[in-house]
Amino acid sequence: MPDGAGAARGRRLEVTGAGQPPAHELLLNTGLLGLGCFVLGGPGRQSHIGTGPGSRLHIVGGPGSGKTTLARRLGHLLQVPVYDLDTIAYQGGAGPARDPARRRADAEAIARQPGWITEGIYLDAWCAPLAEGADRIVWLDVPWHVAVVRIARRHVLLSLAGTNRHPGLLKLARFVWATRRLYRTPSATAAWLAPYRHKLSHCRSGRDLAALLNEVAQHAPPGA
Repeated sequence: MPDGAGAARGRRLEVTGAGQPPAHELLLNTGLLGLGCFVLGGPGRQSHIGTGPGSRLHIVGGPGSGKTTLARRLGHLLQVPVYDLDTIAYQGGAGPARDPARRRADAEAIARQPGWITEGIYLDAWCAPLAEGADRIVWLDVPWHVAVVRIARRHVLLSLAGTNRHPGLLKLARFVWATRRLYRTPSATAAWLAPYRHKLSHCRSGRDLAALLNEVAQHAPPGA
């Protein structure tokens, strides 16, 4: 698998344009309503979303937290590419793990671009170029019971569509169990993000997440 900017561009999520709902409708339709968001770091240290190709955001959170949905929406608003970090961490997004050096090379290639959005669960050293290069980091921190419902629903829908990269109830059960452990130890995420407090938005409920989306919409390129 090739590394570098070309490889990174080949693994971006599809960002759709026409037909995107307003921020409040997106939250209602996807279950993101009920999250809330605040920027850590104290007065005068809040980061700000840029406009167009100068916007760089890194979204982290556990499975079922709404990362992909939010990333696609922000990618549409800012008109920048969106990257699913699963496809950098694993071959084909679900195969054998890729070498850490190759993961980092792809992360560095993305970080060098003028505008991008990345989303994933990873708290590893190879993600550091993305965290350091981001204008804002968004942590989606949802309750476990919310995440597990979304995980199960997504598994069923992808299985029915024939596009599930992890088919089978046994794999689902193992994944849910591993996810439960992840959600019970949020301190690990908080510790990894601590150096970036000045640009971290910790999202827990829908009111401030909607405010985040509305802020981005106000600074989005014309016609977004």
